[in-house]
Amino acid sequence: MASTNAPKWRRLAGVVALVGVALTGVVGAAGLFVDLPFVSGKSSALALALLFAMFLAAWVGTVVAGQRKPIRTRAFLVAASLLLALVVAELALRVPAILDARVSWVEVVGQEPIPPGGRVRFRDVLQPSRHDEIVFELRPDLEGVVLTDLDDMTFSTNSMGFRAPEPRIPKPEGMIRIVGLGDSFAFGWKVADGEPYLDRLGAALRERHPEREWEIVNTGVPGYNTVQEAATLREKVLDLEPDLVLLGFVGNDTRLPQFLSNRPSGFELTRSYLVDLVGERLGLMPRSRLADLDVLAPVGELRRAEDPALVPERYRDMVGWAAFEEALDDIAAMGRDHGFPVVAMALLGVGLEGRMLDEAAARDLPTLKLEQRINAHLAEHGNDSYVESALALAPDDNHPSALMHGMIAEELLLFLDEQGLLRAILR
Repeated sequence: MASTNAPKWRRLAGVVALVGVALTGVVGAAGLFVDLPFVSGKSSALALALLFAMFLAAWVGTVVAGQRKPIRTRAFLVAASLLLALVVAELALRVPAILDARVSWVEVVGQEPIPPGGRVRFRDVLQPSRHDEIVFELRPDLEGVVLTDLDDMTFSTNSMGFRAPEPRIPKPEGMIRIVGLGDSFAFGWKVADGEPYLDRLGAALRERHPEREWEIVNTGVPGYNTVQEAATLREKVLDLEPDLVLLGFVGNDTRLPQFLSNRPSGFELTRSYLVDLVGERLGLMPRSRLADLDVLAPVGELRRAEDPALVPERYRDMVGWAAFEEALDDIAAMGRDHGFPVVAMALLGVGLEGRMLDEAAARDLPTLKLEQRINAHLAEHGNDSYVESALALAPDDNHPSALMHGMIAEELLLFLDEQGLLRAILR
């Protein structure tokens, strides 16, 4: 260590550096194993521990400064030691991203808990998924959350992040479990809990067949496409042992997901992970900077892109007609392999939706479209189009209204009966 004749500033710097070494080392190491109120997750604890290296380098610098060498040499050694510590800290902070530690990724996002009845935006109830093809999902265990940007819609999620009651695991003998796959239409955009067509279908089945136990699992998430729905079935639903799967089609099922994970790769040269960390700790930037979810709707035509060449490389296998067909093949194969029928449905079943239903029928999937029932309603009420009727939320929002959700449930029950699917699952 520096001699006792060293200048006071150097001795003081050495003491400060040693104190920093002790504090950051102990706190950082402890944070890797226990939850500390000021260290959120192992990644942050690792970052704190890296500050240990910086203080250590500073202490080494004070020692070097006390050596009998030319002032320029000593200044260079001190600066080099500090620079080396900063570089090591930056590289170490990039390691989790480079290794793609998805298991702890939600921890890195640093989202604050949402209390029961909390008032938030829709994007606040999303989190990145651990599964690459699912991309994002609803946060689990939400209770009576109010979405201020969806007309104060209230909804809840179970421990799996589904807008449905908690599924019973293992599945009780004799229970009939129906799973719905889809996007905002299945989810129930701007309609309250109990009003989405899957909830209505469950209520009708319990009333019609009270002797059986029914469980309806709504896995719909706004912004999903068919690739994400296939991944949801594979990664989350198969273990639930469904007896029937209802797959909803909409015209944007070949496009990019509505939200994309901004998960860093660890190789970006346009940002510093260390600067981000310090900025977050000082409150100068949002904590979600390390893993944000970006709404793509405002990004011009990118949201509508169906050509893989026009979208970010990471998502190219998720868009376009070929991706849709492959996802549909996967869904049909899972139904055959696991012994459950898959019903494909669309509201009007025209244009692209009609083509999607044709592809489903070519894979021997029963298909349902509500065009006839919708047209009858329009004629009865003197409406020129679906979006101008009470079946849609508004002329500028084609999502089904609560009335339309009830109609979908009625048509589904009738279809399942006519196709013999209801008798089959009741056996």
